[in-house]
Amino acid sequence: IESQLGDPETIRDSRKLQELSREHARLREIVEVARDYSRVHGEHAQAVELADSSDDAEMRQLARQEAEELREREAELGAKLEIMLVPPDPLDEKGTIVEVRAGTGGD
Repeated sequence: IESQLGDPETIRDSRKLQELSREHARLREIVEVARDYSRVHGEHAQAVELADSSDDAEMRQLARQEAEELREREAELGAKLEIMLVPPDPLDEKGTIVEVRAGTGGD
């Protein structure tokens, strides 16, 4: 998509440029969340390993607390990523017409 955005043919076609720009922005957000998830997943694994292998009781306790916080953050990011990976509905970007009418029996 990035290479298509830089293509002179795409730049001339404003509709295609707009579509690619939207898709690029949507995918960039997904990539950022996926990177955060991957980082937190790795940090969680390190904290669990430290909690299991440390000889110091205080260090084990701190590592367990950190592992629990990271596990929660990992779950949050995982849920967010799952939602983001659902393909968008093509009708989401269409306009909507809402008609409001008075009800019967009111003052």
